[in-house]
Amino acid sequence: MNSSSSSRPLFDGILGALSSAKEGITNLAGFNQRSLVSNTETDLIVQADFVQDDESGRSFVTLAYTNGFQVYECFPNGETQELVSCKEGAIRCVRVLPSRRNRSNTHVAVASAEDLPQFSQCVAKIYSLEQRAYVHMLQFRSKVLAVAASSEHVVVCLRARIHGFHSGDYTNAFSLVCSPKSQPTPSLLGSETAVFAIR
Repeated sequence: MNSSSSSRPLFDGILGALSSAKEGITNLAGFNQRSLVSNTETDLIVQADFVQDDESGRSFVTLAYTNGFQVYECFPNGETQELVSCKEGAIRCVRVLPSRRNRSNTHVAVASAEDLPQFSQCVAKIYSLEQRAYVHMLQFRSKVLAVAASSEHVVVCLRARIHGFHSGDYTNAFSLVCSPKSQPTPSLLGSETAVFAIR
């Protein structure tokens, strides 16, 4: 079987997850402030992401909405399963964190796009898919713009600073001062190199 035919069921699974979500994809690249303000009563998707976890072999689709977020698991046979659907105000980003050998739970980092009593923009919450609850919270002095992760680190980008945390226990790993002119997009290469592109 060639690679294109073997990957087709997984691709169909991704499409299935997206089609089962509510319609209204407006900006797959990231958060759009004008879209949020003008469509607060709809379920517009502001971010969609597909992640393949090399450690566990699992595949996920994450969707950030103007009123919450969803996480789907995609199986090689094309089937999808909704793992969580949470109504929690406008969400800036949802990121599945790579698995670690010493952690049985799959964690998801969630950042809000608006200040609410239960969820500030200055917080990145860690959600456990197995426990179906938030298990940790990273607090900052300014709003969270983006989150990225490798098997070793979770990186949270703010307007003027980049924070790195150890993936296992979310303790501080590093902190960098920066002055981006636009929203930065962090990505991790391997376990030790962090690269940040300015959109």
